[in-house]
Amino acid sequence: MEKDITTKLVEFALHTKSENIPKEVSEFCKLLTLKTVSGMLAGSAKPSGRKLARIIKKQKHPEEVGVIGSGFNTSLWEAVFLHAYFAHASELEDDRFNGGISWDITVIPLFFPLAEKLNVSGKVFMESLVLGLEVTARTCLFSAKHLGLGQVPGAIGPAQVPDTLSGCGFFFPLLCND
Repeated sequence: MEKDITTKLVEFALHTKSENIPKEVSEFCKLLTLKTVSGMLAGSAKPSGRKLARIIKKQKHPEEVGVIGSGFNTSLWEAVFLHAYFAHASELEDDRFNGGISWDITVIPLFFPLAEKLNVSGKVFMESLVLGLEVTARTCLFSAKHLGLGQVPGAIGPAQVPDTLSGCGFFFPLLCND
């Protein structure tokens, strides 16, 4: 009997470890991360980015994590929102790679504040990034029908951030707690 899509994604996520990631993939992810951080920094300096940062700062959310390019801390989810906004505002997204997904600006802006909040190592960050980008590529490419899928909304890749405590992705918590 063929495994369903969710089972295949769970197995992929659970079995991917840093020692299994090819060096070229790690290097690509590092460069993509630097490109996306530069986009977030550029977006934070745009008038709309500065305006949105001021609005968020005035709301006095708990100071859980830093906001790239803004010089203040805010709640985890407000930082994710700002990072994603900044990445989009800079218009440096990688939306021409193999069919049109904007994987760098959907996955990477989520990872930075979450990694800071969870205090994860660079190794765990890289594993999470590779998994998030790979799941995004496997589920969101327009031209490919990988895993039998045409297209799934872009939230699956970012949701695949591995939980550093259980080793299970956030997207699949019930399946991993058997």
